[in-house]
Amino acid sequence: MESLLLKQRYNDLGFIVGNRLMILVEAQSTWSPNIVVRFLLYIADTYNRYIEKNDLDLYTTKKVQLPVPELYVVYTGKESHPDTIRLSSDIFGLDHCALEVEAKVIKKSAEGDILDQYIEFTHIFDEQIKVHGRIRKAVEETLRICRDKMVLYPYFEEEEVANIMFTFVDKEKQLARLMNEEREEGREEGREEGREEGIDQNRIESIKSLMKTLKLTAQQAMEALSIPMSEQSRYLSKL
Repeated sequence: MESLLLKQRYNDLGFIVGNRLMILVEAQSTWSPNIVVRFLLYIADTYNRYIEKNDLDLYTTKKVQLPVPELYVVYTGKESHPDTIRLSSDIFGLDHCALEVEAKVIKKSAEGDILDQYIEFTHIFDEQIKVHGRIRKAVEETLRICRDKMVLYPYFEEEEVANIMFTFVDKEKQLARLMNEEREEGREEGREEGREEGIDQNRIESIKSLMKTLKLTAQQAMEALSIPMSEQSRYLSKL
């Protein structure tokens, strides 16, 4: 799915089955109640595109036919969380409100189905990252353990899956290297200029460099450079 805010694709999935619009959002290991706000934005954008694609008229007396939404969060963390998340209670702190979004939370269980195996895979990968770091060794060990445990078998028998994972860690390694280079350049220019203007200009150039080199959005580049959220709007206005 394409993000409305960051203009990039996420590991989220949206598809229509019959008259059902199903959207799954991966929360990864970090829980955030803001996921339900992402759902709200996804749904509004998806319905808008659906209406335009099917040439539906919202200004007639005839009721439009829209696919019924089903919303799911695939939570791969180990902490305990409710089975559902709601806009009214989790964002507004109310029992109900005029606008409601509700999603089911899919967590680790003993069923062993495809989603359960996927969550198990993320746990294995996280553990190998802790042991080896974000390098190819972590991917190799993850694949080996998953094969031994028959987790997501036979998907990990496909060479393409392994290549995707290797590409993932290689890109993160490249990002880390560029981040260090940009930060060092920033410190050096800051020392030479000795002025806040010099530091700001260097950060702007660093943001642009990451955006161009790694095809990141402005917000992603600023997060990679550890620019505080409170300062990001100031830099956005200068890009």
